[in-house]
Amino acid sequence: MESEPAQIFISYQWDNQDEVTVLRDVLEKNGFTCWMDIGQMGGGDHLYNCIYDGIKNAKVQPILFSYCLNGCVCGFVYCYCVV
Repeated sequence: MESEPAQIFISYQWDNQDEVTVLRDVLEKNGFTCWMDIGQMGGGDHLYNCIYDGIKNAKVQPILFSYCLNGCVCGFVYCYCVV
């Protein structure tokens, strides 16, 4: 039996992973389910497919920007969420 999709898809820049992990932990302690690449993806997973499914199934997609939006995955996530 598959689990329910996560309520919140968390997009972030990897340099901020420690801070974002704290945010995820607080959200989960307060009863929200979260999708974050660590914990949901394993070796051999297709990055864009996993991200697409996480965004598509979540009810909320906060985007946590750092000083740079030049990475293609970050730009992909941002563009998808805006559309």
